[in-house]
This record gives sequence, C-alpha cells and structure tokens, in this order.
Amino acid sequence: MNLKHFGRQAALALAMMGSLSLAHAAAAEPSNPLPTLRLEADARQEVTDDMAWAKVAVEKQGRSQQEAQREMLSTMEQLLSRAKGVKQLQVKTDGYSTVPVYGRDGKSTGWRSRGELRIDSSDHAAVAQTAAELAQLGQLAGAGFYLSTQLRTGVQKALIATAVSEFQEKARATATALGYTGTDIKEVAVGQSGFVPRPMMMMRGAAAYGAEMASSAAAAPVPMEPGKTEVTVTVSGTVNLLK
Repeated sequence: MNLKHFGRQAALALAMMGSLSLAHAAAAEPSNPLPTLRLEADARQEVTDDMAWAKVAVEKQGRSQQEAQREMLSTMEQLLSRAKGVKQLQVKTDGYSTVPVYGRDGKSTGWRSRGELRIDSSDHAAVAQTAAELAQLGQLAGAGFYLSTQLRTGVQKALIATAVSEFQEKARATATALGYTGTDIKEVAVGQSGFVPRPMMMMRGAAAYGAEMASSAAAAPVPMEPGKTEVTVTVSGTVNLLK
C-alpha cells in the first residue's frame, strides 16, 4: 500500500468517525426540549424570641498597666462568681483589653483595662435580675433577646411543608395560565432564615442604668421585653411544563 492510498483511507475513516459522533450527539439531545419555568415560594411565621442576654463591662484605670489589669480582673472575678451562682445562666467572658490613657497634652497619664461578661438564658427574669446586680460592680453594656437555634430549627421544619405546597400550587397555577396541563420538577432548593438579635438599649443608656444601679441599695431588675423574629423558609426551583 502506497502512502497516497493510505492517506485517502485514513481521511475516510476520520470522516466516518466524525459523522458517527455528530449522529450520537444529535441522538443524545432531545429533539423537542420541554419548556421550563423558574419560580419560588415562601412561608413565614413570627416567633417570640425565647433567649435573653445581657452584657456587663468593667473598666479600671491605674498608673501602670499592671495596676489597671489587676483592678479590672479582681472585679471580673467577683462578677463571674455571682453569675455562676445562678444555675439558669450561661456565663462567659467576652473579651479583655488594656490601652494607654492620654491627657490633653498628648502625654500618657495611665492605663485603662476593660473586661466584659455576658449572660444568656431562656429564663428572662433571671437575666434581668442578675444583670441589675452585676451592674452594681460595673456598667450594663447592653441587653436584648434572640431566637434560640432549637426553636428556630423547629419552626423552620414546620414551615417546609407549607413552602413546598405553596411552590407546587404556584407552579400548577402558572402552568394552567400558560396553557399547559401540568408540571414536572426539574430542580429545587430550600433556603432558611430567622436569626435577628435585637439590642434592648444603646450603650449610653445602659451605662446610665449601671450608674443608677450602683447608687441603689437594692438592684431592681433590668426592664426587658422580648420582641419577635420572623422565620422564613423559601423554596425555589425549575419545573418542566407539560402539554
């Protein structure tokens, strides 16, 4: 076999392979792809926040960094001891810092140390009363409410069925309006939301409350009232429209 004849055979074989590949690709693709519709639906519910929180800050100044830290840590130990004595509370320290203090002339006049303690609980009364007592040793830096993970998850699970039903009904109604007899789900996704912590008071108001508590013989509970968080489940996806 000469090279010229071999070249013609090779070219013919490649052409046949190309034809087969095109024919296979054409067979793989549907000749009449179904029209699709993309839509979403959601279900919502407002839920009363079940968790209360409060944060108490301690600030101490000293001529040296060590003095400021020592004074602050001593008070923080007292706060921790009191808070841990209330079994309903989740207690944690929320950060420490020490910074230099400068006068008007720009020269250092000492050091300031700050520590924060946070308490959380589903027992709102325990948080309100303990926060007031702790504020006698420091200042109330903030308080508020939020939705617990357990409650949020439970509500979301209950809303999934409603959101799916709404998605299916919207798909059927739209298909009918467009002149189709039904739908077939092609892809679907579920999204969830519902975590919006709300601070109860601004820092300035909280500090003033802490000063008022420090001057009181008996600490009255911090006035607190839970709000509501909207929990949402969204179902989105694509459906095929059927004739």
